[in-house]
Amino acid sequence: MQERSIMWKYIREEVECLPTLWEYAHLEEVAKELAAKQIDKVYYVASGSSLNVAKVVHSWMEKYWNCEVVCLAPLEFKQRQSVKKQYPNTLVIGVSQTGTSRGTLESLQYAKELGYPLLTLTEREDTPIAKLGDYYLNFCCGEEDSNAKTKGYSSNLILVQRLILLVAKYKGFINEDEYARLDNELKASVASVAGVIEKTIAWVNNHQDWANMHDLTVIGYGNNYATAMEGSLKLLETMSIASMFIDIEEFSHGTHRAMHKDSRIVLLASDSEGKEDTRVTAKYLQNVSDYVLLVDAGSDAKEDELTLVLPCMQETESSLLHVVVIQVLSVAFPELLDKDPNYPYNQELTTIIKTRV
Repeated sequence: MQERSIMWKYIREEVECLPTLWEYAHLEEVAKELAAKQIDKVYYVASGSSLNVAKVVHSWMEKYWNCEVVCLAPLEFKQRQSVKKQYPNTLVIGVSQTGTSRGTLESLQYAKELGYPLLTLTEREDTPIAKLGDYYLNFCCGEEDSNAKTKGYSSNLILVQRLILLVAKYKGFINEDEYARLDNELKASVASVAGVIEKTIAWVNNHQDWANMHDLTVIGYGNNYATAMEGSLKLLETMSIASMFIDIEEFSHGTHRAMHKDSRIVLLASDSEGKEDTRVTAKYLQNVSDYVLLVDAGSDAKEDELTLVLPCMQETESSLLHVVVIQVLSVAFPELLDKDPNYPYNQELTTIIKTRV
């Protein structure tokens, strides 16, 4: 594989930039400030890949912060009647990798007008969204000049997962031993990234016929339902094809009827409820399509022609490693077809609609 696209550079940079999030002293400072606040509710506002990260981490945040977390796209946030009620002890988190998303910016300005405290996260510091926050965190990954985001997604994910654990520790919701156990799983996930990149490249080299795809379905559950959302978005962005995501339980409620011999189907499995349904569905789909991939991070996963096995990270459901597989597929497949994964199809729309400020 020639690795021509700049996306390869950014994916490989994850190996170096993700560990630096344990050296980010300001993260500890912000965590202590948030831990001193009573937080009963969080509105998490973002678009695209940043919204997908929010949906991956929201159950962790609810569990370890003992609060309600509502993930919303910017326009949803502005239209929610509950937002206008100005619930006390509510934090609004706004995330935009570039720091310039118009919708997110307008929503955060609206939140500020209503008196909500804001935590903002971006890749770039000198941006409108970064400056708007009462609290601010940086992705610590450097600039990512690519339409389809990879290292920014992964950095955002680990950054927020670390923030969740630190706040929980400082609030006394988890003890030092529990914090260390969970933090060590994050470190183990990061340490596994390089191996997952190479393993996925090897899988692609043995399945190059996958690249000639016209549609894609990504199936997930639990935290990785949102990873399936990211998978659908990433391949849509780089391959310019129709793609969809769906929960494993919902798949058999009609979506299964659309599958056919040439359908490309990726299923994400981990050690949580839904694993056996996912494995049974994957096996069944082998009789329907010639292109089925089960990415399995279960503790009892077995490698075969159907299955790409990942290290089992039980608490996070291997969410980082699942998305690394997706990132590699999203750049490898178009390059096999001599396509630029960052070609700006219909890019003028972003100017017309003013996607960014």
